[in-house]
Amino acid sequence: MKKSKLMRKTALAVLVSSSIMSSAWADPIFDLSNTRDIAVVDVTDQFTQGNAFSLGSGSLTFRFKNASHTGYGTLLGVSDPAVDDRYVWFYTNRTPQGDTFGIEIRDGNHRLVPNNQLVTAPIANTADGYHTVTYTFDKDEQKIKIYVDGVLRKTANSSKFFEDIPGLNTAYVGRTQRLSQNPNQLAGNVFYSGVVSNVLSEDEIAAQHNELVERQAYAFSKKQHLGVLHTDAEGMFVPGQNGSRNYRIPSLLTTQSGVVIAAIDKRNEHSADWGDIDIAIRRSLDGGKTFETDQVIMDLVSQASLNGQNSALLIDAVMTQDKNTGRVFMLVDMFPESQALFGMFSNSQASFESESTGHLKVGDKYYRMLTDVNGKRFTLRDDNIVYNLLGEKTDYRVVTEGDPSIAFRDLGDIYQISTGNKVGNIFLKQNGSNANAPFKAHYTSYLWLTYSDDDGATWSSPQDITPQVKEEWMRFLGTGPGTGIQLKNGNLVLPVYFTNRDNKQSAALIISEDGGKTWKRGASPNDAYLDEIGGARYLQDNAYELTESQVIELDNGQLKMFSRNRSGRVIISTSYDGGMTWAKNERFRDSVLLDPYSQMSVIKYSKKIRGKEHVVFANPHASNRTNGMAWLGEVQDDGSIEWKYNTLISGGAYAYNSLTELPNGDVGLLYEGANGRIEYVRFNLQDLLWHDNLIYRDARNTENQNVSLDNDNPARGEVFYKIGDGEMIKVGNGINHDSLVVEEGIATLAQEADAQNNKQAYADVFVLSKGLLRLSSADQMPTGNIHLDEGTLDLNGNTLAIANVDETDKSGLHVSELKGNIVNHNDSQEATLVYEQSGNQQITGTVGEYDAGKLNLIYQPSAVDSALVLTGNSVLNVIEVKSGSVSYAPNTFNTAEVAHIRSQASLKLDGNVVADIRQLNLEPNARLEANILEDQMILLDTETVSGKGEFIKRGQGTLAFAGTVNELAKVDIQAGTFAMMKDANGKAPVINAPLTLGENTRFAGEATVTGKTIWSKGSVISPSVIEPFIELNDLDRSTNTFAPSVQTFGDVENQGTARIPLRVNNNTEDMSQWESDKVIITGDLSSTVDNPTSVDVYLLGQASGKSDTNSNGKYDANEGTELIRVDGLS
Repeated sequence: MKKSKLMRKTALAVLVSSSIMSSAWADPIFDLSNTRDIAVVDVTDQFTQGNAFSLGSGSLTFRFKNASHTGYGTLLGVSDPAVDDRYVWFYTNRTPQGDTFGIEIRDGNHRLVPNNQLVTAPIANTADGYHTVTYTFDKDEQKIKIYVDGVLRKTANSSKFFEDIPGLNTAYVGRTQRLSQNPNQLAGNVFYSGVVSNVLSEDEIAAQHNELVERQAYAFSKKQHLGVLHTDAEGMFVPGQNGSRNYRIPSLLTTQSGVVIAAIDKRNEHSADWGDIDIAIRRSLDGGKTFETDQVIMDLVSQASLNGQNSALLIDAVMTQDKNTGRVFMLVDMFPESQALFGMFSNSQASFESESTGHLKVGDKYYRMLTDVNGKRFTLRDDNIVYNLLGEKTDYRVVTEGDPSIAFRDLGDIYQISTGNKVGNIFLKQNGSNANAPFKAHYTSYLWLTYSDDDGATWSSPQDITPQVKEEWMRFLGTGPGTGIQLKNGNLVLPVYFTNRDNKQSAALIISEDGGKTWKRGASPNDAYLDEIGGARYLQDNAYELTESQVIELDNGQLKMFSRNRSGRVIISTSYDGGMTWAKNERFRDSVLLDPYSQMSVIKYSKKIRGKEHVVFANPHASNRTNGMAWLGEVQDDGSIEWKYNTLISGGAYAYNSLTELPNGDVGLLYEGANGRIEYVRFNLQDLLWHDNLIYRDARNTENQNVSLDNDNPARGEVFYKIGDGEMIKVGNGINHDSLVVEEGIATLAQEADAQNNKQAYADVFVLSKGLLRLSSADQMPTGNIHLDEGTLDLNGNTLAIANVDETDKSGLHVSELKGNIVNHNDSQEATLVYEQSGNQQITGTVGEYDAGKLNLIYQPSAVDSALVLTGNSVLNVIEVKSGSVSYAPNTFNTAEVAHIRSQASLKLDGNVVADIRQLNLEPNARLEANILEDQMILLDTETVSGKGEFIKRGQGTLAFAGTVNELAKVDIQAGTFAMMKDANGKAPVINAPLTLGENTRFAGEATVTGKTIWSKGSVISPSVIEPFIELNDLDRSTNTFAPSVQTFGDVENQGTARIPLRVNNNTEDMSQWESDKVIITGDLSSTVDNPTSVDVYLLGQASGKSDTNSNGKYDANEGTELIRVDGLS
């Protein structure tokens, strides 16, 4: 299979209907299939291209699941969206007796076929909830038939179809697009939908149904084999737990240190939003797998209850964390003893009086307002003493810093200072056991903020922040329960909503710019949407109400607020300034997310998926509080969100919920289920992404890595895509005919052989630039089917042979240009790549890595003129060139512990190369070749170069060498500079081999040559690495430091006029103290020419010295300084 086909194939977890259906279904106008619970698809283009709007006969088939508990859902709506009454509507209707399936064909007020002739009797639901429904329209026979699960259920003796209604121009699977009427969107999954222009027979329809059932079973079976995690619901808080009658309003937060905190309303007396309600938590210290027993952290005062409302209460927690300090904040609604918000709504006087912050301003500060039994006002000051409005102290103090050991139940207790006696509590009414209390708090809603500095183990006494964020005209200001966020600029953001005098609700954010010390409220989106009437304060229309909300921040800085409202769909608002204001023209009613007026949850996932940021959303996806679903949305470039995947959490009762990203990258979800239970589930992103054959793994999670899906049918081969930075492990046995694209992270192949000893992990694997393919054994799949597209192959301690194949069969790892990296990440086992492919080959990526397992490269092509070029860096343990040549390309860095170059083979260094080879062995007739252009340099750092081969340098550039050469046939410097470099221990190179310096070459640096050296015409013998051609000024001379260099030779044959530049450091008048470069010839110096060797002396100092130390007027042999010495014959 060719790469181009695989890379372009749409990898939906789908059946390709045109390849599996009978010939009658082989040419569909359109067909769609998927396993995602996304029912709405615009198929208008397919209808237009297939001329479907003009059909007079044809067949339509749907296989789907209806997730609604009652009512209508659209299978296909073909309509004129400019009006409400021109359409063909294919629908299902869930009734107490079962599901009915029908059609409505309408043109204005005229139904072309009576509706009662086009609907089946109720049909019981199937075990998995799926039905196959086929509609046939036969113009010639004038019949419309409806088949359910392959069986004829209804026949109408009149046929009208799309051609009979002028103006149809829009078609949607899952909804009917009309001007203003309900689109009757289907809540559920359309696994398959398709239209053909011919009328299918009963046999064809039955066969099609059976094929769809089989294909669906296979499609959904993939889920369990791809590593999906979705735990069973676990009762986190259940009625009767620790004496509570009910629990509600979940909030779930994962802290920086990995502790997961689940907060809840503990409703001790009943399920209503008033009465004795505490705030309780449970904590998980193992990443959300298990939780500690529940702990009540705030429990306000109560008195003997006669009607379930005689308590001060806390309700609706929302949490967030300041990642700069680690402090976890929890904001809750607080009400004095009352029916809370509902008491305000049911009593006009209370409703009017609740328009307040419950505080009075004295000077520039706000203090809690208290009233006595006569309604006289007082204030509670910072010293905890009650003051009258004249600023005079009374004889009473109030507890404002509660005792955490009793969950702050003493908050609001009143003590008479003079007697020390407790006389009541300000948060209770002045009746019953609190009848003698001298004061009570004002009846309105308050926002209380508590915090924890130890991941929820302990909590601070709550602080009332109401006057900072509530306006006096607001009756209610409460939290958007769930979680808040911290913005990229460090601001803390918590969602709230409020009511005005007309009890209309609007959402907003409260924001802290100082780590939670102070707070301010931003505008409501309704202040923008309704600015022409004065904004949220003057809202009177239910249609614009925004209530409990959650918020996320996108990478582009946009804030997206998701709001509960009364439209039936989630409203999304956008802020460009951190929640202070909202874009007027960006009120978005989401076309996918339903909202049955229930709190929702949304989080931005911390990692990108396929380079895109993603959002996780959860709520009841229905017209009532049922059918809880979690969605994964892909953020588009403009900030909009495409909801691509989902998973069912609960098909039954489902209300408020809260999401969190767990420390290992999984998602935790706490939700209100049936019978007052607060349920908890965990799921991974694979549970969402598997629908499109995506295999997602997160590097934070080393559990649940296996992929066990095997496809033994070549005709049904599919393409799967490994994404995410974690590792998947392909397990299974036998031959798998599917293919894999490794886009991100690691894909490990660990397939086992079947009973016939057959093994193939995948038919083809493509490894992209961010992907790595790891082999558990070398025989996981044919090397010709492993395709590196700038990706990485991990040999994982194995020996892998890339055998020689014919030119026509060169694919996968055999291609001429292997674009990828080859490594060994097995620290305990060496790996070997045996490269046998003949011809001119390249590996353009890296071969081997630092801080990884050892990797060996054996190159042994059958054609001796073959060449392998390593155009990327290499880090090898052993490189062995048995035939042909291996080249280190320009601008690469290469290391090897050992290099063996066999007879007739060569290792080539080209251009700017660094080669660090500890032991380099050249067999007889083997070559080490350095090819260096002018202005280029090669650094060859070795310990030893040994053997009987040849070391050849070509080109005008510089070869810098460190190490020892032993016993080579020759070292032939044909051009350029051969520079000797000391090693890390300061040892100069030693060449124990014949050395030929070609014409105009330069031998530079300190070295010892024991073999015979030939100096050719124009060669330069320079003990200094850098020849001092420039004149030194006085400053240079006064500050110069000098380290002499010595070149030592054995026998030397001068075949031309060589030149020897030497430096002398004449920095003192005493010549005996002068240091200089030297050339020492320990053997014989012979010459084949008459011209003498030129010696150029460079004086680095200014002293002239005195060479005639004995003053005899002549130079004696023991006087002056020695520059050149010849110990043998010359």
